[in-house]
Amino acid sequence: MAGEGNELDVPDGFDPARYRLSGNVTKPPYRGRVTHGGWQATRCELPQWTGGKESTLIVAPAEVEVA
Repeated sequence: MAGEGNELDVPDGFDPARYRLSGNVTKPPYRGRVTHGGWQATRCELPQWTGGKESTLIVAPAEVEVA
């Protein structure tokens, strides 16, 4: 990946999880300037799950303001 401020060619059929295009996006291939280099994890270590089965797919809990 090119660093911020550098020019980058994004091919046709690119992975949209890897690149978010903005500006004059018409037809591929695309050439533009990197405004944010993005982040990519090198590992993922999660603690052992201790919750209930009904909560296994919750990404973020609902927020409730109690009056």
